[in-house]
Amino acid sequence: MLADRQVEDRREELLGGAGAGPHVQANIQRQLHLWTLRQQLYCRMRESFHHTDLPGPPSSVSLFVTSASSLFVSIREPNGIATGLITRYRVEWSTSTNFKSILGSAQVIDTKTPVHSITGLKTGMHYFVRVTAYNVKGWGPAQSSSPVSAAPSSELEGVYGSENSKQEQGGSSQETVGADQRATLQGILELKPQSPSKRLSMSRSLKLLFQSATKFVRLLQRGVYLATVFYRKENILVTADDQLPLVEIQCCSTSISQDFLWFAKLSCAWQQVPWLQQALSSALSSSSSLLQNRHNILQAVAQLQSSLGTVDLGQVYYEPLKDRQGNVLLVTVKDCAAHTKPPDLPLHWVPLAWLEKNRSRTPLLPEPTAMDTLTEQLKEKLSFHRHSVQWAKPGLYVGILKLCSTVEQIRVLVPQRLPNLLCHARMRHNPHVSR
Repeated sequence: MLADRQVEDRREELLGGAGAGPHVQANIQRQLHLWTLRQQLYCRMRESFHHTDLPGPPSSVSLFVTSASSLFVSIREPNGIATGLITRYRVEWSTSTNFKSILGSAQVIDTKTPVHSITGLKTGMHYFVRVTAYNVKGWGPAQSSSPVSAAPSSELEGVYGSENSKQEQGGSSQETVGADQRATLQGILELKPQSPSKRLSMSRSLKLLFQSATKFVRLLQRGVYLATVFYRKENILVTADDQLPLVEIQCCSTSISQDFLWFAKLSCAWQQVPWLQQALSSALSSSSSLLQNRHNILQAVAQLQSSLGTVDLGQVYYEPLKDRQGNVLLVTVKDCAAHTKPPDLPLHWVPLAWLEKNRSRTPLLPEPTAMDTLTEQLKEKLSFHRHSVQWAKPGLYVGILKLCSTVEQIRVLVPQRLPNLLCHARMRHNPHVSR
């Protein structure tokens, strides 16, 4: 009504002010145009309001048990063509089916992901939940949850026992951990257990701690090598020659499929390398090429640990890199963001972009070596490592195991966003599994 009156007044001023100056006429014309636009907008708003109905019930309301005192509600918007923008939802819960006594209610304003957690509930008591939607016309009909009711509980209750039983089992748990660790090391060794009389002396492993730093390899010469990629944000740890730390695994066969799987197991026990070297000391006099290869891998790992001044070499990249010159490259990757200590000279940090820009290929070779391939694909491998250390959110998942087998290996299909898990889809927030 105000816009209609203003439009009529401005038109009368234009008709009655014929003798006014051009500046006044232009000002009146501008106000008339402005109020005309407002009038049209208000008319559309009024028409839209009259055609808007109350919102329908939410299409579905899912109810989950998340703990012994809480429930989780997930809401989906009403079906059909929207007759008005839904601006909020109201969640109500009660212990009675007809909601005669409502224990509590809450409003959900985030309509993009409408969820709500109901806390402070009694364990074992069944609660009924309903949800209604709201728009400019008011609150619509309610939608009951599915399932209709749920009782807060923890299906893990009773598994762990009381605090007293935990304390009583403290001694035995330490023994169990020790036994599990010994079993893991035994699985890495894959040897027969030694007799108790052959006690391992630690003198040899202590000598390894005081050995001088090994010189890093600069050029690949048809062999098996071990390289480490230590990164901190966008910086890479390199040697004095501005190359990735690289050592050779002496006298190791280039058909390293079985040895690579064993090397992946070894990455779970970097700190036990000196002990494993002593356990495999008999391989020096053994005619078994398998034992000799694994002893050489341990020796290369120990040399790299000594040169870098750290025990943890990181996570093994999932496949070895090979080239047509007969070189095989085993790669470990580690994120050093948590370590603020500067590296020992001559090691230093360089930006990844600088390393890619200033890399130099091995001369007189028509094709790139495995080290060249590693440097070229460094950004891709760092991205893979960052994704592989992420954790999936708690919940219940359904997954599929898809295999592709060849003569040498079996490959497993994984998603790029979480390559440490199988292809999966999350079903719900609650991780518990009922009968």
